[in-house]
Amino acid sequence: MAGLLLSVNWLVYVYAVATDRVVDSSLGYFINPLLSVAIGLAIGERLTPLRWIAVGAATIGVAILTIDAGTLPWISLVLAATFAFYGLIKKLSPRDSLGGLTTEMVFVTPFAVAYLFWLTAGGDLETGPAISSVALLGLGAITITPLVLFGAAAKRIPLWTVGLLQFLAPSLQFLLGVFAFGEALGALRLAGFAVIWVGLAIFAYDTLQRRPGRGVDAASAVVVEPATRLAAE
Repeated sequence: MAGLLLSVNWLVYVYAVATDRVVDSSLGYFINPLLSVAIGLAIGERLTPLRWIAVGAATIGVAILTIDAGTLPWISLVLAATFAFYGLIKKLSPRDSLGGLTTEMVFVTPFAVAYLFWLTAGGDLETGPAISSVALLGLGAITITPLVLFGAAAKRIPLWTVGLLQFLAPSLQFLLGVFAFGEALGALRLAGFAVIWVGLAIFAYDTLQRRPGRGVDAASAVVVEPATRLAAE
């Protein structure tokens, strides 16, 4: 199931980039963390008051970005749903990160090879200069590395933490789109990003306040008195 969800996510993302719908893909990765948070709450994870505020700010920001898009962003919704449930499966899977990803790739490879043979038989398989082919193959390593790290992180921290931290990726996409690719940035879209960044700042502050050594369990959001402090009292 993880391999299937990941394959759909990749295919839709590549389609979005190839058809100049990068904004839709970025919106999808903003919606995705909200679904991860919802799934985390459904399986019993808890949020602190400040983190509820952070989630609320992120939700408002995504709503503004959706309004700015003007239509139902099916690409965004598919990207968000597939990766959110992929994260859930990775968290529940008994396999380690690398072993799990290897299993996923073994499952989808026969389908990918069959598709390449089908393209070759129809004369539709296009190849470019050798350097471009090498660069394209290199994208595999660039893609696999964060997935291995994501799988490892999903087992160690709550899903709501995974979800909110994933706002970093579309934020970087935003910076690339504006400063590297020269995409237009309207006032409404900028407002949506600004609200989301406020939510991220609140989340970061609350996380720092609950880091180990400050008497708070960051994973469960429950105040914990160290044994030594109790003994001293």
